[in-house]
Amino acid sequence: MTAEPPTLPEMPHKEKPALSAGQMKQIAEFSQRYLSDASEAVAFSEVDFLSNLGRLYMISKKQGSNVSLRHAKRIEKLAMTAFSAFGPSRLPSHIADTAGSGVRKGKSHIKAFVARSLPKESQPAIAAPAISLSGICIGARRLEIEFEDPNLVKTLFEAHNIGGQPPTLAEMVEKYTGLAESISQILKDGLGIKPDLKGGRFSSKMQESFISGIWGVMNGNLEIKYGENKHGMLWESLLTKIYDCDNSAFLVFDVAARLGMPLWILTVPEHALVRTKSLFFETTSGIYSDSKSLREYYPIIYIEISQSDAAYADALSYENRGFAKSRLKDYEGAIADYGEAIRLSPKDAGAFQNRGIDKLHLGDPKGAIEDCSMAISLDPFNADAYFNRGNVKQALGDKKGAKEDYLRAAELFDKQGRAGRYNVAMGAVFSVY
Repeated sequence: MTAEPPTLPEMPHKEKPALSAGQMKQIAEFSQRYLSDASEAVAFSEVDFLSNLGRLYMISKKQGSNVSLRHAKRIEKLAMTAFSAFGPSRLPSHIADTAGSGVRKGKSHIKAFVARSLPKESQPAIAAPAISLSGICIGARRLEIEFEDPNLVKTLFEAHNIGGQPPTLAEMVEKYTGLAESISQILKDGLGIKPDLKGGRFSSKMQESFISGIWGVMNGNLEIKYGENKHGMLWESLLTKIYDCDNSAFLVFDVAARLGMPLWILTVPEHALVRTKSLFFETTSGIYSDSKSLREYYPIIYIEISQSDAAYADALSYENRGFAKSRLKDYEGAIADYGEAIRLSPKDAGAFQNRGIDKLHLGDPKGAIEDCSMAISLDPFNADAYFNRGNVKQALGDKKGAKEDYLRAAELFDKQGRAGRYNVAMGAVFSVY
């Protein structure tokens, strides 16, 4: 997953301003009159009314709107009242959040836990001897990048409060490569995952068996869980058995390489997943589906990391390390790491956005706007980039520009179903009045 900017927690519904019955009745009437999807838009709950109110406000401001001037003024007054509580006091300067984005699940096959029934003697030996690193092993390379700064590892390890000495690179590489080799042996010997077509190719059915098999081994035998560690480091995942989308994708990639199965890591907005030739696979949820529908769910793909050009995986590793440094307020170090990620993967909007945030921390608003604008050009649906750029513009006194960016961010948050962020963005709109 592309490294995320510092998070601002979604606000509990109970903190949202209460709308009176009369106000909600007015919003319902305006919705029925001006929203094309009024039958779906109007629902008798405060959260839905806030969403409708935001849409009404945006429509009323568009050139040639069919909203009467009198109604537009009333809608503006209602919006200002409803969203003012989400204004500056809840808007940490130049900080954005990506909470609530989640993994999109489309038409898909059922999760499979087939490996739960494997004989106990087939359970992977976590401490298996390390294999040769002469072949593809992007996980080992990720660990090398994470351990380039021993002081960073020490600082992050101490944050876990688990005692003992920080792990060493050699220990983690041995643990990781042993894990990848053990899983590949179970899939090969226990489940019969191997080429079944001429020329060493894998049929669609065998690719599906690989996906269901590795999901079962990871979740059944190994009890690996999806989640986020404190800093998203692979060595953290090896210690805690908690894997985010990046680290789980790396592990699946390295297992596939050992089996000779072609597989790609895909980086998309705020997420990473993998695909075989026939299927794409959410390594964090066990959901998989036909690759032909991939663009339906992920219209923007920053990069595909193939086994023939696995060096691109370094971009994810540098970006993640930059995020960890940013949390420690080492903004110069973070900017350097984001820069390396951009050099390796120049279409990664997340790296530009994160670098822009840290440039603002160092007093470079011009550079911050340039990076946020680049993120938007690469990913026009990046609501957080619009929101961040709006923050910078507001700090520079460009109220008109800030308001435009906040409105666009709110529109995108609404479409993405991120209610908390939508309310914050609408609150920001009225903070620049």
